[in-house]
Amino acid sequence: MIHVSEPGALPQSGDVYIFGAGQAGTILHSIFENIPGARVVGFIDNHKTGEVNGLKVQDFPSFLSGWDGKAAIVIATMYVVELAEQLKAGGVKTFYNAYPLIETTLLDRGAAEVTSHLSEAERLSYRLEYLFRHMQRQEVLLRACARALGLSEPRQQTLAAFEYQWAHEAVSRGPASHYDEQFRRRAPSNVCNFTGLDPSWFKGKSVLDGGCGDGRYSHALCALGADVMSVDMSESGVKRAKENCAAFPTHRGRVANLLSLELGETFDLVWSFGVTHHTGDTERAVGNLVRHVKPGGYFTLMVYGQPRWDKFGDIYFDVRKERLMSKVLNLPLAEAEAVVNAEFDEEERQGWFDAVTPSIEDHYTTDQMEAMLRAAGLVDVINMNVGHRHMFFRGRRPEA
Repeated sequence: MIHVSEPGALPQSGDVYIFGAGQAGTILHSIFENIPGARVVGFIDNHKTGEVNGLKVQDFPSFLSGWDGKAAIVIATMYVVELAEQLKAGGVKTFYNAYPLIETTLLDRGAAEVTSHLSEAERLSYRLEYLFRHMQRQEVLLRACARALGLSEPRQQTLAAFEYQWAHEAVSRGPASHYDEQFRRRAPSNVCNFTGLDPSWFKGKSVLDGGCGDGRYSHALCALGADVMSVDMSESGVKRAKENCAAFPTHRGRVANLLSLELGETFDLVWSFGVTHHTGDTERAVGNLVRHVKPGGYFTLMVYGQPRWDKFGDIYFDVRKERLMSKVLNLPLAEAEAVVNAEFDEEERQGWFDAVTPSIEDHYTTDQMEAMLRAAGLVDVINMNVGHRHMFFRGRRPEA
C-alpha cells in the first residue's frame, strides 16, 4: 500500500481506477484532472453501480474479472483497512491509499466555506485579534512559570482538565471519541493513514500508546492485531482505556508520566497522539518515548501545528478558541463545562472542552518538529499529513 498525502504521490501516468464512488471519489477524480499523464477510466464501489462523472462504476468482482493488472488502483474512502484486505484477497499487490490527501482537501474546502462571507478587513481584524489574545494567554503562562519553576501549576491544571474529561463520560463523548460507532469503525484506518503502515504489519507487534486518554486509539491498535500497552498520567483515562479494551486479552494499562517515563521494555511501535504538546516539555516527553522504541522500530507522533498564515481558516478557528478560553480561564472545570455546553451542540462539546480547558498547549512548525525528532535519535523522519495544520510524524529508530 502506497501512502498518498500530496498529489505528487499519486500515479502520474497511465490508467487509474478509483475505489470509492462517493464524495471522496469525485474529489479524487477532480485532483487527477490536474495530472495530465494520468487518466481515470472508472470507479469501483462495493455499494453502488451505474455512472459517476460519466465513468462506469463496477463492483469489485466485476472489476477483477476484466482487470489486466496494469491500471493503478487508488483508494478514496476512509475505510482503508477493509478495502486493503479486500484488494489483497483479490490478488492485488500494489495499490494507493489517497484518503489522507482527500481529508486535507475536504478540510481546506470546509474552512473556505465557513469564512467566505468575511471581507478582507474582517480577516485582518481576526488575525490581529488572534495575536492579541494569544499574547495575553502566553503572559499568563509566563507569570505561572515565574511563580513555580518547572511549570508545576499549569501542569497540575492541565492534568486536572484531562482527568475531569476522562472521569465524566458526558464530557468525553463526541464524534471523534471511542464512544462513537463510526469513529470506532474508521479508527484502525486512521492508524494506518497516520503511520503509513499496512494493516497486516500490526498483527503480533508490540505497541506503546503514550498518552492514551480513554484508549480510543489503543482500541484501534488492538483491533489491528497489536499487543498494546496504554499509559497516561490520568488515572481516569487509564481506567477507561482498560475498560474500552477489555475484549483484547493482551492489552495492558498503566498510569505513567511521559516526562519521567521508564517502563523497562521497548516496543515495535510507539504511538503518541495529541499529548506531548500538553506536557510543558515536549522535547523531554518525545525523548522519553523514543527511548522505548526497539531498534528498527517506529515512532509516530501527532502534535499541534502553528496556525498557517496563508490559511485563514486556521486563524478564524484560533480566535474563536481564544475567545472561549478567556471565558473559562480560572473557572472550576464543572463551570467551564457548562460554558462550553451553552455555546455548542452535543456533537461539538467534547472537542471544544478538550481544546479550551488545558492551560498548557504548545504549537510547533514542521521544521521545529523535524529537528526535535532527529535530535531524539530518529531517522527517516517524515510528516505523514502534508497540507494539514496539525502534524503526524513518523520516524524510525536505527538498527542497533
